Amino acid sequence: MIVRISGNTAATSAFGSPEAARRWLDGERATLLTMVVHAAREDRPGFAAGLALTLHRYLNTYGYYHEELAIVGHALDASRRIGDYAAEAWLLNYLGATNWHLGRLRLASECHERTLSLFRKAADRMGEADVLCSLGAYELRQGRSRQAADQYRAAASLAREADDWRGEQRALTSLAVLDLQHGRYQHAADRLRRALSLARSVGHRHLEAHTLSILGQVELRWGRYQLAAEHLTQALLLNHDLGNRKIEADTLSALGLLSSRQGGHRRAIGQLRQSLALCRAIGDLMIEQQTLNNLGEVFLALGRPGPARAWYERALSLSDQIGDRFEQARAYAGLAAVADGLDDLTAGRAHWQRALLIYGELGAPEAEQIRARISRLA
Repeated sequence: MIVRISGNTAATSAFGSPEAARRWLDGERATLLTMVVHAAREDRPGFAAGLALTLHRYLNTYGYYHEELAIVGHALDASRRIGDYAAEAWLLNYLGATNWHLGRLRLASECHERTLSLFRKAADRMGEADVLCSLGAYELRQGRSRQAADQYRAAASLAREADDWRGEQRALTSLAVLDLQHGRYQHAADRLRRALSLARSVGHRHLEAHTLSILGQVELRWGRYQLAAEHLTQALLLNHDLGNRKIEADTLSALGLLSSRQGGHRRAIGQLRQSLALCRAIGDLMIEQQTLNNLGEVFLALGRPGPARAWYERALSLSDQIGDRFEQARAYAGLAAVADGLDDLTAGRAHWQRALLIYGELGAPEAEQIRARISRLA
């Protein structure tokens, strides 16, 4: 039996709820993955591609990235053998998304560039909108905000034309993240409230929890800690029954930073260690690098420069590997603050300059704060 899950509705009468469908999938996951590989090898390409497409949302939502990588190559080969360009496009799109979570940004971007060409040939506006958001995310992480904004706006326009609520919701969320990076917190919050309304209007609890988490992160960076606590806690509670490990890891990471900024450093360490364990369990390097930087900030606030420096160095190493400019800048700024606290002004100035260069390229408000700090040290 093959179960296709879309949003929160299991497209079969065999299960009474999405949770029951998920439990079945958990129990049969290994068998289903084996079926994809076997079908591709035994000349049943249509079945292999179809089953891989069906399994994507489950595997991606619950963080089974390596399992998805193990089957998607077989499914792609199968779709190409039968000339199913629509299946090929979506499988490539999913391959890019999986590589993104695993911190392979360049490979993800290459997959998405190829996907974009296929979607445009097929005049698939929903697919094009989705992949444009993915390409925009890559541009944003590289510091190319203008290109990211263009792709996000194009995605939003395509989604509205196609009456694609999911695409519009994703485009709004993506534009909000762009606003967040540039310090436009009110714009970001407004977009996220619209995205939240869309998710709630169709009862999509995963997207609702994800959007609440991002809204809380905007409010955290904005300094609106009470609102941040409300929205992050709502996201975590909503996710309790969903079991989405990505959302849980991301939200716990933000809650840890919030706890620290409100003086609860010990609680913060516990939340961040939980986040880190989840990241490593699913292999999500994008959230892991953020959590490592957050741990550096907490230990710095505790007056423990040794552990703080170690966490920041690990964050920098991982963000260098991934190529994430924003988290690189955060790590350099953290290392600079540690050096200043140890009266190592030479190392501190060098780290501040590196952080300033990257934040300046990103157009982030932190650039002005660091510039002012360097002036005071001169």
